[in-house]
Amino acid sequence: MMKAHRYLPLHLLTFFWFAQAVSLFGDRLNNFSLVALINRFAENPGMTLSKVYLAMYLPIFALAPMTGVLLDRLDKRWVLVVTDTLRGALVMFIPLLFVRTNSFLPIYGVVFLLAAGNLFFLPAKSGLVPELVPEEKLVKLNSTLWIAGIIGVIGGFLGGGIIFDYLSWSACFYLDGATYIVSSALLVSIALH
Repeated sequence: MMKAHRYLPLHLLTFFWFAQAVSLFGDRLNNFSLVALINRFAENPGMTLSKVYLAMYLPIFALAPMTGVLLDRLDKRWVLVVTDTLRGALVMFIPLLFVRTNSFLPIYGVVFLLAAGNLFFLPAKSGLVPELVPEEKLVKLNSTLWIAGIIGVIGGFLGGGIIFDYLSWSACFYLDGATYIVSSALLVSIALH
């Protein structure tokens, strides 16, 4: 017997849209903030940036084969909630770690963990989208999510420059962490549906 499918009502789709816009804003704010932090404080910015990108892409090779198997066994909605919560906490540790150590070494570890979180978040989101609406509304949902992504990306890069220049480098990371927490809070209502 087939299980009845419970699609999301409009208000929860709106939450999902906002969660994606906020989360992508945070992703781009994080990217901008890391580059700006390296540019301002690293003795050798080019090599430091290379190490950050190595830490960012290493999880793909080390963990990607396992994530698909794990995601098939987990509730995608809760994967989104947990990964955004963890990413929020991790990003908020960056200023503390940098100030305490005056080193980029612990930042590489945080970047690795953030990238590992993305390995769970992105496929879970992609796999969840077709479950949220009937097939005939899927193109419209994907289009609106694409718009949310563009808004988040542009806002994150523009906002990053303004926040970095007019507030502080650490404010960029705290705001970034907050965007993940807000996204997670919006996604909880979807996970509970």
